[in-house]
Amino acid sequence: MQISIFLLNLIIACCYIFLGGAFLTIAVMGIVKYLCIPFILLNIFLAFFYKKYKEYGTYKKAVIILRTVAVIFTLFCVFLPFICVGFKTGKIMYQPKKMVFSYGVRVYSEETMKRFPKNLPEKCEDYYFKTEPCMPAQDYSPTAYLSFYTDTDAIKELERNCRENDGFIPECEITYEEYFEENEEYYEGDLKIIMLGYLQKRGLPPYVYHRLSDKKQAELDKDTIIYNFSESNKYGYAFDYDSGLVVMWG
Repeated sequence: MQISIFLLNLIIACCYIFLGGAFLTIAVMGIVKYLCIPFILLNIFLAFFYKKYKEYGTYKKAVIILRTVAVIFTLFCVFLPFICVGFKTGKIMYQPKKMVFSYGVRVYSEETMKRFPKNLPEKCEDYYFKTEPCMPAQDYSPTAYLSFYTDTDAIKELERNCRENDGFIPECEITYEEYFEENEEYYEGDLKIIMLGYLQKRGLPPYVYHRLSDKKQAELDKDTIIYNFSESNKYGYAFDYDSGLVVMWG
């Protein structure tokens, strides 16, 4: 029995090291770093009681309970990165994804939680929520992207919450018509590229635009309201009242 458990632990350790386990740990390091000590202590107690059980036949219940907790704890740790990178279109996973991204990936957890809606609107169609994990790469900054269609009342409420959390509309000294005249010849009349350039001047980063579906890209126009939370436009909202489209990033 001891040999089989030793081999099982060895296999698990090898799989963790050679099959990308370290990357899973890094992906949500903000949460995992707080789980390391409890996990180590749990296994120390399990080893101690298992030894007593093998030597004297006592503490059987303790061994069973600790093994069960250890398995559940391990599955929980392994599942966290998959919550972060998966479930992009499952509205039921909105809260878990937001929490894993905010506390596992983001440094400023509370601010991130405030910027994204506490709850999704009752009407929430074509929902998409992408949260990027931590990665050991230079100049890489994980970002979350949320978009969906809703009704006018919900957009008004979201816009009010945006202003209450220090969101602001960036100044833009040029109208779309003026920007179009300046760039029509340069971009050979490509309306999509021209609109993207104008939206960028108003605070919508190109990397946010390119993560939207073709349908959602087409909904954004000169009347779309764009909010930022910083001068670098790294965090923001876009509201299109005509289509009911809401886009958030940060």
